[in-house]
Amino acid sequence: MKTKIEKNGDLNRKMMVNLPIDDFNSRIEKALDKVSKTIKMDGFRSGKVPKSVVEDKFGVSVRQEEANKIVNETLYKAFMQEKISPAATPVLKTIDYEGAELTYEIHFDIFPEFKLKKISSLKLEKIISTIDEKDIEVALLRLQESMAKYEEASVSKDRSRLTIDFVGTIKGKEFDGGSTKNQILTLGTNSMIEGFEKGLLNAKKDDKVTLKLKFPSDYHAKDLSGKKVEFVVTINKIEEATLPELNDDFAKQYSEENMDALKKNMRNHMEKESSDRVNYRNKDNAFMALLEANKFDVPQSSIDEEAETLLKDTQARMKQQKMEAQGENLDKKLFVEEAEKRIKFGLLAAKVVEENDLKIETAQINQHIEELSKDYPEAQAKQMIDWYHQDKGRLEGIRSLLLEKEVESLIFEKAKVKEITQTFEEVANGNQ
Repeated sequence: MKTKIEKNGDLNRKMMVNLPIDDFNSRIEKALDKVSKTIKMDGFRSGKVPKSVVEDKFGVSVRQEEANKIVNETLYKAFMQEKISPAATPVLKTIDYEGAELTYEIHFDIFPEFKLKKISSLKLEKIISTIDEKDIEVALLRLQESMAKYEEASVSKDRSRLTIDFVGTIKGKEFDGGSTKNQILTLGTNSMIEGFEKGLLNAKKDDKVTLKLKFPSDYHAKDLSGKKVEFVVTINKIEEATLPELNDDFAKQYSEENMDALKKNMRNHMEKESSDRVNYRNKDNAFMALLEANKFDVPQSSIDEEAETLLKDTQARMKQQKMEAQGENLDKKLFVEEAEKRIKFGLLAAKVVEENDLKIETAQINQHIEELSKDYPEAQAKQMIDWYHQDKGRLEGIRSLLLEKEVESLIFEKAKVKEITQTFEEVANGNQ
């Protein structure tokens, strides 16, 4: 097999592959023999159709089929021979088997070469969070409120539940999403922009309260962020909560023997939730710092393929959740930005691994699988361990995951890191 690669653009290449025609002709002979022995044609006994007749009728299609098979069988070897990996699925442009050799031309994109910026130059934040007694008290209050009994009240105060209408205007004009009717709002939950809930304290039923506020600069709706806004709020109903007493009977409603057991269980769940969220955000902080320091382009073909994968994964999950109809209407464009980030993260992580000679030993993979199995009963745990070891691809998936963690650890070890302490509420709400 002879191969030759030529530049076809900044990140596009074409590869010519030449193969001995004798091998191809031998395959054609065998394929035509097989057809002649199995085909049924009028005027001939089964298995006795002359090869010349088979050639006339099926020769073109057999040659095309066998040529495509040869491309599929040899393409990977050709890339290995050239020591190059395509960034996305290669495209077969031409194939010729009429001359002295079988030749085909493949076009493909490659990932760019780039020089990794020093990790020591990166600046990023690392979130630190612990669960304290105040966090437990707030969580208990949420449980109490979920079981509260409400009675109408004359004046609003902290934790009052209001039913309100409001109209929002910017420079005297209403804006999309700025008005609603009969919205239920519990004061003190910070579910509205700053100043909204505080402005409704000490209000009475049927009051109309005018609130002159400002959207935060990082508001999710970019067309509203940082703008001054006026809300006219009508108080339709005020309700005061009667909360159940925090005692052992309360704990038993949550399948716990007493309040100490309930608090312990809550702490365990909150620590797990906080740890998961903090780990996710710290990993994102680390890789975003790496991405922002290293600017490079990746081929659109690789982005399109990754976006398609993300789309199909999302649709599969939605199908499991009985949301198949909504999933079918999703547009691949929704995943393009995330796809590009993932590809760049992968390339950057691989570069860090290479330059710092990071490795994951088999023992580390086995230990990780053992840790995962601890969340399952004994019989299921063994099945899960066996399931991972039955497929090299699954084990490589674990290796990749552990390598990512090594990259993240290296970034936090070498970069300029500012630690940010957050409460459980701040972590749960995703505050930066």
